[in-house]
Formats: sequence, C-alpha cells, structure tokens
Amino acid sequence: MRFSISSLIVVGAYMLNTVSANVEQVESIATSQHATAAELGSRELAGLLSKRATCDSGFGLCPNDAGVCCPLGGDCCGNGRCCGAGSWCYTASICCGNDANGCANQGCCPKGSNCCADGNCCPSGWYCYRSPSNGGAIRCCPNGQACA
Repeated sequence: MRFSISSLIVVGAYMLNTVSANVEQVESIATSQHATAAELGSRELAGLLSKRATCDSGFGLCPNDAGVCCPLGGDCCGNGRCCGAGSWCYTASICCGNDANGCANQGCCPKGSNCCADGNCCPSGWYCYRSPSNGGAIRCCPNGQACA
C-alpha cells in the first residue's frame, strides 16, 4: 500500500488538530470554577493534557497540578481547579480576592476587617459579639463599647 507525502501530511494535520481541539476543550472545562479532575475523568484529563506541556496565552501551567493551566495572576488550587486573576485559593471551593483574607472556612473578609466564627465579617473598628439574648447569633459591635 502506497501513500503519497501529501496524504501523510493531511492525515497528520487532521490528527494534530483533533488532539489539540480535545486538549483545549478539557483545559476550558478544567479552568472553570466548578469542574474537578474527578468530574472530567482524571485519566482522560491527564492523558490529554500531558500531550501539551504549554498553555494558551493568558494562562500558566500549574506547578503542582500536572497539565492544568490557570489564568495568569490567579491561583492553582489543585484537582484541576483555578481561581481567576486577582484571587487566591482559600479552600478547595472558595476563592478570595487578593485584597481579602479567608474567614472561618466559609468565605472571605476584606483585609483589616474581623472574621467572625460564623463566617461573617465585622468592619475595622468593630468586633464580633455572640449575643446570648438573641439565640447566640453573632453580630458586630463597635470597639470599646459593650453589646447586649
């Protein structure tokens, strides 16, 4: 069976485009906020992404998450998950802005504010107070003042 050089080039280009398209589709899913390696099928994800050791423009390869590309200026959270530019991974499912701190494994508070045990934040100059008269609800009170 004889193949011409042009036939081999066409077949090679088709195969390369097919693999590249699949890799881009998986990268797109992997960098979404809700996708995980388990949802994508870790074997398929690793197999496709290992064929391409570079990322598209605006994305960088995660150092501790083989083959995963995350937005530049963002953070690699692991398990194929990323936080976008200007944010960082506080937990496996919470991204905080670079101008915020993680709070009680439930959310993020602006830097300089106080994190309360229930995950809410009190602004600077206020403190968290658990009100025994209000079913133990936490509320914010001004520093230096007693709350009831």
